Amino acid sequence: MNSPTPTDDAKSPSNLSPSLVIVGRTQDGKKFRPSDWAERLCGVMSAFGTEKKMRYSPYVSPGEWEGDKCVFIDGALYDISPIGYRFLANFAKDNELVLLDGVCSLEICNIDETLADVVVYPPSIPAR
Repeated sequence: MNSPTPTDDAKSPSNLSPSLVIVGRTQDGKKFRPSDWAERLCGVMSAFGTEKKMRYSPYVSPGEWEGDKCVFIDGALYDISPIGYRFLANFAKDNELVLLDGVCSLEICNIDETLADVVVYPPSIPAR
């Protein structure tokens, strides 16, 4: 995966940081454990809201990809927190997890402010 480079110029689709999906499946096809790994990883990027409840970041969300647990990472996170973006990408690399890049942004994937537990892709996103 190429590292995104920050720029002060107006962003065009060609220089946006890629959105990522970390899939809970290792490169050799084994299911990643523990079963709540996606929620735990998203918890690292969460904060307590005004109602004293923990809320996931609007840029990172647990979900499901073809039956496997996953974490969706909006490419906009790189502009806000390059360290957080790299941490998540390196988590996938260090654990030899399947990492899909440029799949979609959280907005395109229809994740609202409450961040649904399971993301259903719209028909415009091609199956892999």
